[in-house]
Amino acid sequence: MHTDEDYIIAARALRPNLATLLGAAIAQDLEPHLAAILDREITNPTAAADALETLFAQNPEADQQFKRHLADPDCSLRGGGFQHLPGDPSLLPSVEIYGCPEPGCTYTWIRRSRAQRIHHCSTHRQHVLILRPAEPPTDRPVTP
Repeated sequence: MHTDEDYIIAARALRPNLATLLGAAIAQDLEPHLAAILDREITNPTAAADALETLFAQNPEADQQFKRHLADPDCSLRGGGFQHLPGDPSLLPSVEIYGCPEPGCTYTWIRRSRAQRIHHCSTHRQHVLILRPAEPPTDRPVTP
């Protein structure tokens, strides 16, 4: 069973990749509705989770991707099968987290590689700004 937070996390993970996963037309249709729902999740997460489920249920492709993200938020980034990276799997990967500079906007994007181009906020069409820089490489294992 998924929590309200699971739905919100899945939607946020899916949002920057809508056009790639679903095509530009579907992404353009979903984006304003998704932005409105995620903007109100702060005040009423249960209503936001219900609205997300309803929104994605209206489009079978979107619903399938949303359910994949619920099960595994990183699924769209791996493509087909999963292969472990070489090295110690307990070491933290280094990622950068970006967000929209517009006050109150909830758009976030994770840059997993320097090869990725910096995204724009799909609502405000502004360059996203770094919220958390990548951490320097460490040999310290992840502790739960």
